[in-house]
Amino acid sequence: MAIAAGHPNVFLDTSYSIVTVAEEIGAQRLSIYIKHLGADKFVFGSDHIIGLTPDSLSAKRQIEIIRDLPGLSSEEKELILSENAKKILKL
Repeated sequence: MAIAAGHPNVFLDTSYSIVTVAEEIGAQRLSIYIKHLGADKFVFGSDHIIGLTPDSLSAKRQIEIIRDLPGLSSEEKELILSENAKKILKL
């Protein structure tokens, strides 16, 4: 996280880790980390492989976790889920 904080072109993706992190440290603490670093530094990425990824790690589950994070505005959640990727990819 420290590297991302110090470099405007470094981002963190969520991938499977969002499930594990939310379970291990809790949604509230995860929200605090995101607030501290800035939602503009996080990009949704699921690592979902159709037919192989268990439901507990599915893209749908990861999106639910992000949408349910306490303390983040809907705008911050949308940054993570789509807007940051659009900005990086210049879409």
